[in-house]
Amino acid sequence: MDRNHHQQAGFTLTESTITTAVLAILLAVAWPSLSELRQAQQVRALMFEISAHLAMTRSAAISRGSAVAMCPSASYDSCDANNDWTKGWLIYADPDGNRKPDSTHLIIGVRTSSAASRLSIHTSSGREQARYNSLGRTAGSNLTFHICSRGLLKGQVIVNAAGRQRSRLLTAQQQCPF
Repeated sequence: MDRNHHQQAGFTLTESTITTAVLAILLAVAWPSLSELRQAQQVRALMFEISAHLAMTRSAAISRGSAVAMCPSASYDSCDANNDWTKGWLIYADPDGNRKPDSTHLIIGVRTSSAASRLSIHTSSGREQARYNSLGRTAGSNLTFHICSRGLLKGQVIVNAAGRQRSRLLTAQQQCPF
């Protein structure tokens, strides 16, 4: 009697268990790195968004020939009297220089907050607005936007008195100044 033995394809329970265990270990090792990468990308995106809105504010001031400002705002029709930009901001024309969006002033842009974001944004103490004059310059000293997460400083956008800006992504552990 001739019996043909055919080997069946597949995995044994032991092979499947070992493969699952190895994958679980690799995922556990890689997960913190993926989380840090995701947060770094969120910080970069927020720095880019702040920079783009600052550039839009400066460009509007130059093209209008009068002051245009960007201020923190949770209501999106008035400026908040603090340096916390986490809830959002607005950009408005300010030809009369009263540092607030009047009903006659044009609101040029708004940014709403993301409820899912764990990032906070604060500016330098005493600098509640980014204001550009008709030449695209800011008054006073540098204005720094600090981007923080869980008490650690993650990034900065710095605007100098000439109105130019630069960004800095921080990799070293540093306490948030706010």
